[in-house]
Amino acid sequence: DEYVSDIFMGGKHTLTTYNVCEDSLLAVPLMIDLVVLMELFQRVKYQTVDADGFQPLHPIASLLSYMLKAPVVPARAAVVNALGPQRRALENILRACVGLQPVNELELENKAYRDF
Repeated sequence: DEYVSDIFMGGKHTLTTYNVCEDSLLAVPLMIDLVVLMELFQRVKYQTVDADGFQPLHPIASLLSYMLKAPVVPARAAVVNALGPQRRALENILRACVGLQPVNELELENKAYRDF
């Protein structure tokens, strides 16, 4: 981009800027979200019914695959490449962190036969 402005005594000032990697600038908000969510997930601890104490989430944060091109998962874990399920998993873990029930779009209670 080139910007020209008038300066003292009828002179012209030309400011030229070059940005070779504009795509990287577009990715900055995504990178900030990744850092903030990863920091949050490092603080999350959970406990199952049969466990003795609280455990951290797996260090390979497959929940963040929603924001990445190629998801990385722990060994022997299923790879989910579909954007919808990745987003729902991220939403549901965040809902669990604040004590809300997960969103289940199956709604079997409304699809099962009931005699009213």
